[in-house]
Amino acid sequence: IRDSGWSAEFTLPDLPGVRVYNGGTNQSMSMINGKSQTSVSRSWYLRVEQEGQLVIGPVAIVANGETCRTTPLRVAVTAARDAPVPPADSGNRTAPATGGGAATLGRVGSDVFVSLEVDRDEAWVGEQIILTFRYWRRVQPWNNPSYKPPRTEGFWREDLGPERNTREVLGGRVYSVTEIRYALFPTRAGELVIEPAELTFPEDVFDRFFNTRRRPAGPRILRTERLTVSVQALPTPAPQGFTGLVANELRLTSAVAPDTVEAGEPVELRLDLEADGFLQGFAGLATPAPEGARMHDAAESFDVDLQQDRLRGRVHVEKVLVPDREGILEVPATEVVWFDATNDRYATAATPQHAVRVLAGRVPAGDE
Repeated sequence: IRDSGWSAEFTLPDLPGVRVYNGGTNQSMSMINGKSQTSVSRSWYLRVEQEGQLVIGPVAIVANGETCRTTPLRVAVTAARDAPVPPADSGNRTAPATGGGAATLGRVGSDVFVSLEVDRDEAWVGEQIILTFRYWRRVQPWNNPSYKPPRTEGFWREDLGPERNTREVLGGRVYSVTEIRYALFPTRAGELVIEPAELTFPEDVFDRFFNTRRRPAGPRILRTERLTVSVQALPTPAPQGFTGLVANELRLTSAVAPDTVEAGEPVELRLDLEADGFLQGFAGLATPAPEGARMHDAAESFDVDLQQDRLRGRVHVEKVLVPDREGILEVPATEVVWFDATNDRYATAATPQHAVRVLAGRVPAGDE
């Protein structure tokens, strides 16, 4: 539509046996050869009630006193197919959703459903578990539902960033999917229960969108089933020096600079620990002081981020070493005793020993 300022009117044809939902309007303006041009588009969602050939007649568009029409569209409507339910022994436990009231709604393969799953249903105390809630829908309701996250008593829980929106194919059907993820760290052994997550829709929106039978007044709820995680206590006795850190991956590195100094000049020691374990209560790196040098704290930091869709913690430590005599300064290794959840055993990570060449210091003026 040229010359911005004009508005277009869209008129849909009669569509018997079809429920029509407004999908919204988009409008944009651009300049072409010095003239402004406005583009307007409208969308609708159609819910077809019966099988067969659906003919969508011309849509009439009136703008600036002129009328134009689209060409008819033909759509073959077939019976809905049930999507396969993921097997219970797949390692991912997906729970079908149920609705409030007497009727069951939102089964896997429906136009809309919710799911809740963990990436493992057996874990050690302190081991990271990823919990994922997903809201699946083939059509978009015009009012957003309210979300109630699952209760996770017995776990320390961390949110894994903002919600993600994707398009997924399940059982030959295309869904829009909203995903919310958490990192869980079990704090005790036993059968720990993750309570259901819920989506609540306003009454009128739910009834029109889901085409349900008449039911008691009140909000409509999609609710997942609860999940159970079997948590095992760490083996006893724990080795001496165990830090309490449980992880599937851990990396400990160190560096010193420079490698040659004069006596009395500083040497920097840098240590970095990275793990996908719970580092909030980590006591810190126990760094032994080298013989023949004074050691001072310079800096220490802790941060958390996402890497490969898992929570990872990092500890960074800086020390200053001041050798007090010439020779070779031996910087001893720093060790971390942790539980390797991948291999079900305690392990020790250690940095290499470093050697720094220390030269005789300069004689201060006046001491000769």
